[in-house]
Amino acid sequence: MSGVASSTRVLRLYRRILREGRRWEGPLEEREYIAEEARKLFRQNAVLHGGDEELERKLFEGETRLEIGLHYRIPYPRFAHFDKNTTMSGIGRDRKKPVQVLPAYMDSYGSKTQ
Repeated sequence: MSGVASSTRVLRLYRRILREGRRWEGPLEEREYIAEEARKLFRQNAVLHGGDEELERKLFEGETRLEIGLHYRIPYPRFAHFDKNTTMSGIGRDRKKPVQVLPAYMDSYGSKTQ
C-alpha cells in the first residue's frame, strides 16, 4: 500500500471516529471518552514499524471497534471473556490451561511483545 493511500485511510478513519463521537447520543463523558481514546490510540500507533501488515491490522482494529461500538451503543472496548474451563479447538487443546486470545479489535491492548 502506498504511503498516500494509507495516510488517506488513516485520516478518514480518524475523522469518522471523531465525527461519530460528536454525534454520540450517550452522556457527555462517553463522547469525551471516544475523542480521548481515538487521540491516544492514533498517537500510540503513529509510527508503526511492522510495515503494511501491521498497518492493515491496526486499521482493521479501528474499523471493527467503531462498528461494534455503533452496533451495541457502547463506546468502551468489549473484552473477550472465557470461562476457566473453556477450550478452544486447535489452539489450546494440548495444554492443561486454555489459551486466551485477544480479539482483533483489542490489538492495541495486547502485550507489547507482539
